[in-house]
Amino acid sequence: MTHATTTGAGEWRFDGLRALYVNCTLKRSPERSHTEGLIDVSRSIMERHGVAVTQLRAVDHDIATGVWPDMTGPVAFRPTATSARSGRPAAASTSRTPSTAEPGRGRACRTPGRDCRPS
Repeated sequence: MTHATTTGAGEWRFDGLRALYVNCTLKRSPERSHTEGLIDVSRSIMERHGVAVTQLRAVDHDIATGVWPDMTGPVAFRPTATSARSGRPAAASTSRTPSTAEPGRGRACRTPGRDCRPS
């Protein structure tokens, strides 16, 4: 366990502590992002106090997104039928009911067809 200590000048030290910044910019490396500029300011303060800092730019990695247990493979979207609207393969049926976002509200409504607007 890392403990904070002070130097003779009263400055706090956090030697042995590690921090990870996850930069969620949409710009790929090495393009400069405004988010990286903000991280750099905070990072310099932390490093000055002995914190070992690492930065990860999410857009540079293959990170699966979504609400299903495993979004890394074709299992969640296995073609089982063709959608009447688009002619593309439809998503595989599962026991879970996916959330449907309420238009214009950014809220999830867990029951399809239900009016999720506040009364």
